[in-house]
Parts: sequence; C-alpha cells; structure tokens
Amino acid sequence: MYKKFYVFGIPCFTDAYICDEDFVYLISIFGRQSITKAAAAAILNGREIELDGMILRRPYSCEMKALTQNLKDVTHKVIYCPFYFSGEGYRIIIGKDYDAAYDFIDSTTTTPLKREWKEWLWENALDVQKLVGFGSIDNLPLDQVFMVSLKSRNLDELILEGLRSGQIR
Repeated sequence: MYKKFYVFGIPCFTDAYICDEDFVYLISIFGRQSITKAAAAAILNGREIELDGMILRRPYSCEMKALTQNLKDVTHKVIYCPFYFSGEGYRIIIGKDYDAAYDFIDSTTTTPLKREWKEWLWENALDVQKLVGFGSIDNLPLDQVFMVSLKSRNLDELILEGLRSGQIR
C-alpha cells in the first residue's frame, strides 16, 4: 500500500512515514530515480511537502539521513532523523513498547530502575505524544507511534513517591 505526497506540486509516493502536524521524522519514498532523488533532496534541505493534507518539513533541530536502494527501474529511499530514534531528549517508539520506553528512561538517568516498573514509568515518568504513522518498517506497523520525553519532574522524587505510595516496589 502506498500514498501520494507532493514536493513542489510533483507527485511522489511513500509506503511508510512518521510525522506530527508540523514535521516528518521518517519517510520511505520510491519511484523513478530522478523524482525520488529530487524529492529526497527537497526533504533533506527543509523544503515543504504536502502529505495527507498536511504541510510538513523536516525537524529544524536535527540532521536527517537517507538510505538509498536502487532497483531496476525504481529508487527507494528511507529518510529519517536519527536523533529521534536514538537520541537522549526524545525518542520515537513504535507501538506501546514499554521495554523500549524503559530503555530510553534508563539511558537518560542515573536513578536505579527496575524493569518491572516499565508500565508505571510509561504512565508517570513520560510525556507521551501520539504521532501519525502509515505503513510499516521492519514488519512493525506504524499505526501506533509515539514521541516520548521525560516529564520535567525530578525522576528521583517521582520514584520515591511511587515507592512510598506502594505503586511500585
């Protein structure tokens, strides 16, 4: 399955993407080499694309990378922002993957954590923003995609509060 999107009014095709109302964090594009190359260059340079009625750009704050595969008559590119998939401040998580969320929190704090707290941490320690997803990446459907970040509260204080109240052990 694929969707059309437009760059400078020229139709292009995508089989997967992750975005919010302003930015595209990952997009998989394919088509004739010249069109795919031009569309990728536009996205990488911060030009607007029109996708599903939204006007999107790449995030201003991070560098994007492109992976390219040239097939017989078709070029396929995956353009993504590595920061949001492996960075410290924010993390894009596909599905309600409590283990991935736990790993993100654990990598950003010195507070000792227990993996058994992972669901509680998702609910209490993270700001969770639902993103728009389409298609799949590595056989993972993108129908539920989230951008997570630590809440501004002190994590040590939150853990102590959870232990005192008996919400976690």
